Amino acid sequence: MFEDRTEYDCQTINVSVGGAALSCTEQPKVGTRVVVYLSFLGRLQGKVVRSLFGAFAIEFEVSDYKRRKLDEQIRWLENKPAEDLVDGRREERIMPLKRDATLTHETAPYRVKIIDVSRSGAAIQTDLDLPVDAIVTLGEDVKARVVRTFVGGIGVEFFRLLPFTRFDDTITFDID
Repeated sequence: MFEDRTEYDCQTINVSVGGAALSCTEQPKVGTRVVVYLSFLGRLQGKVVRSLFGAFAIEFEVSDYKRRKLDEQIRWLENKPAEDLVDGRREERIMPLKRDATLTHETAPYRVKIIDVSRSGAAIQTDLDLPVDAIVTLGEDVKARVVRTFVGGIGVEFFRLLPFTRFDDTITFDID
């Protein structure tokens, strides 16, 4: 996502703890602040430091803690066989810092816990016995459909993808 909040699909060329090179249809100018969402690495922000033909390079602006965590994640990815990185899911999944959530079904609110969430859906811990295809709302405004059930919970698919600006570990699905 660029400073003007426009979003573009890009492809990672390479990545290190210091930054990344990305191939993209749009070319941000050097000095532009960007937010990128990288599979298995999550949300990172930085500044464009080089513009290349059809690509650009960013330098990450992260805390020392995040840099150490990023280093661990990159090392883990480097040592993981490629076939182990594919789990059949369409989107990256994260575990929110605040897992308590409100799920509303047929106007009744229920307290639940988010197991993990992607831009397209969530796994939810609950004792509710909801059927597949039940329509629910997470928090105040995220409409979803139950797509699977499992012991102790449900999986839901959102009607709309969560925007990148909302998708990080600070996401909440609670009604204040």
